[in-house]
Amino acid sequence: MRLYLFLAIGLSLLAGKDTRADTIVLKNGRRIVALSVVVEGDKVRYLTSAGELALPKSIVDHIEKGGQISVSPSAGAANLAITPPSIEPTAANAAAERGAVHDGGVDREFLAAVASEARSDAGSSE
Repeated sequence: MRLYLFLAIGLSLLAGKDTRADTIVLKNGRRIVALSVVVEGDKVRYLTSAGELALPKSIVDHIEKGGQISVSPSAGAANLAITPPSIEPTAANAAAERGAVHDGGVDREFLAAVASEARSDAGSSE
């Protein structure tokens, strides 16, 4: 129990403070700031506020160790601006939307029929 208490205190002290970080520089020039970076075989694994991720080593130009970043409780994946893709309105799209969603719910039978038709069309092209 004491261990959890010390960890909680330590993490709360880090919130809002400057901390050391690593930067992965990709061959295309993009830079990824990470809390820690580890090279394992043909993968580069790194830890960010969004979790642990990995990249193929072949796309990494170099890794800069020990840069300084500011950590704040609000910085994280929850603050990403995500917008849905735009879809051109067509008669087929409108018909699919009306068939799949109506009367305040999803028509699962309609979706199953569309999936079945798609499978049969994929099987006939082989």
